Amino acid sequence: MNKKKTDRRVKRTETAIFKALSTLASQKPLTAITVTELCQMADIHKSTFYLHYHDIHHCAREFQGGLTDSICSIISEYEYCDLLERSGEIWGKIMEAYLSNDGMYLPFIKSGSFASLLQDMETSIIDTIVGQFQNSSPNATDEEILLHRVNVTFLINGYVGTLRSFDFNMLKDIFYTKLPNSLLYGFSKQV
Repeated sequence: MNKKKTDRRVKRTETAIFKALSTLASQKPLTAITVTELCQMADIHKSTFYLHYHDIHHCAREFQGGLTDSICSIISEYEYCDLLERSGEIWGKIMEAYLSNDGMYLPFIKSGSFASLLQDMETSIIDTIVGQFQNSSPNATDEEILLHRVNVTFLINGYVGTLRSFDFNMLKDIFYTKLPNSLLYGFSKQV
């Protein structure tokens, strides 16, 4: 999914495959999903699946890649100096990305099957934010960059851990307003 594809049939096929993968991943571990059952659920032939992917793991990596690209592009829309101040808006857009396509990305966050892919996604997001920091602060020392990477890693891992632990609907108001205020003004301060 990292390649730009314009053919609507290809997009429909990918969406059907990813929705089937999402449904199956919410029911069982990724290692227990077979190409045959995925194809049956997606209503495609195995040859069509193999036209796009080598195996289930390749399909899952592409699935993760699409979400990662979407999230990193959302973050990249903002200047580095605005990332914290406008974090409610950014988290809101990211939540919309998770919930897009009938929530097909939810099992990606909630299922342990995708743990290594989720870690790759977190690393890509962290790299995107740290890259923005380095671009906005070209004279930053290695120590400043390391400190920034640690802080961003703490926030992103906490964010993803929260997504895994709570119902998305419960988090909406918290991520839009309360969390950004806590990040800006301190967690113990009532704003």
